[in-house]
Amino acid sequence: MRRMNPVPRRLDEQLIGALVPTAPHKAYPCPATLPALAVLRQPTYPGSQFLLGMARPDRSGRITERTLLAALRWGPGRPVDMDTRGGALIVSGNPSGLHVVGGRRELALPSALRDMCGIVPGQSVLLAAMVEHDLLVIHSAGTVASLLAGLHARITGAGDVC
Repeated sequence: MRRMNPVPRRLDEQLIGALVPTAPHKAYPCPATLPALAVLRQPTYPGSQFLLGMARPDRSGRITERTLLAALRWGPGRPVDMDTRGGALIVSGNPSGLHVVGGRRELALPSALRDMCGIVPGQSVLLAAMVEHDLLVIHSAGTVASLLAGLHARITGAGDVC
């Protein structure tokens, strides 16, 4: 079978502008100025430094958040007490505490306390350290989601009924 060669273009050929329109010029709108947002500050308690952190308990219930433990000055071997209150796990520094900070600066959360607070291995937990009070409060992902859902419903008006 014989191939047909394409017709060679002549060097003096030009496109006709009326048949090939130029791209229209797009007028982009001027960017809108955004209102200044209020500066959010961390909540403070009288005489207390309040720090936040995140951690994920491993399958044995151990969590590590070295920054908060360092701020609390809880090194390996430091005795602590653990209790639940309001669905949160409260860890307090106590010289006669039943639990200790581990050698790798981890806290082993007992399974009974984890169950009572809804803390699930592998799910993130929110840790709030109140340095001056020598306290660490641990909130489950479910508690944080519930609190934020209520807050978001209030600030967006999604919970309002007309």
